[in-house]
Amino acid sequence: MNCFEHLSNELLLDIFEFINPRHLFYHFWNINSRLNNLLLSIKHLRLVIDETESHELISALAPHAGLLTVNTWDDIDLHKFRNLYSLKLARPTQIQLKQIRADTMPNLT
Repeated sequence: MNCFEHLSNELLLDIFEFINPRHLFYHFWNINSRLNNLLLSIKHLRLVIDETESHELISALAPHAGLLTVNTWDDIDLHKFRNLYSLKLARPTQIQLKQIRADTMPNLT
C-alpha cells in the first residue's frame, strides 16, 4: 500500500473535487474496491461533454453528474442525468430539447 491509499476518504473526496471527472474514472477506477466505492459515492460532478467523450464514460458518469455542459452536436441521452441541477447545451439539438422535462430532471431549476 502506498501513501495515497493511507489518506482518509474525506480527504480523497476533497482532492477528487479538483480533478476532471473523466480523469478520475480513467485513472482511479479499478485500482481497488475502496477507490471504486469512493468514486461511486461522488454526487454532483461537474461534467463537460465534447466530441471526444466516449459514450461508455458518459453512461458511467451520468448518475453522478450535477452540473452538465454539452459542447457537441451528438445526441446525448439526457434521461441518464437524473441528478442534474444545472444544464448547459452549447449546441442544443431538437432531441435534447425534447428530453428536458421536470419528470426526468426534477432537480433542474
